[in-house]
Amino acid sequence: MPSASIPVPSCAGNEGRPNPRRTADRLAALRRVPELYRGDLGGGITAKWIEGPREALRREVLDSLSFLIAEIRNEAPEEALELLENARQLDPYNEAIYRDLMRMQARLGHHANIERTLHLLTTSLSDLGQRPAPDTLRLAEALRQRDNPLESRQAN
Repeated sequence: MPSASIPVPSCAGNEGRPNPRRTADRLAALRRVPELYRGDLGGGITAKWIEGPREALRREVLDSLSFLIAEIRNEAPEEALELLENARQLDPYNEAIYRDLMRMQARLGHHANIERTLHLLTTSLSDLGQRPAPDTLRLAEALRQRDNPLESRQAN
């Protein structure tokens, strides 16, 4: 069975060194992933045979989003935030995505959204009978306190 793969040009030139043109082509191709991925492969099909290809494509999309986020997070943080939201929707139980979302929200000054993101994670994990990891809760608290230094001084 052929595997689902998103064609993305290599960044290396003939000598194995990064080629700025190929890097730009790769980023342009990766930026098309969210608009091209419209949902689960064969969304209405419930047959067992579709499960493998469906999950493989979903993982390819998540990998592409992860690579793109890592490449653009410093130059285009708002775009990276939007891509993190896309990734969260694709993988609603992946706690690392929620932590990255909270960090990016704090970086962009969207501090009010940190609590919302933590609530979304808590709700998603409760479907599985789980709770957010202590590290995630500490991160959310630290980011919240960084937003409101007066509140953290009053707590001490």
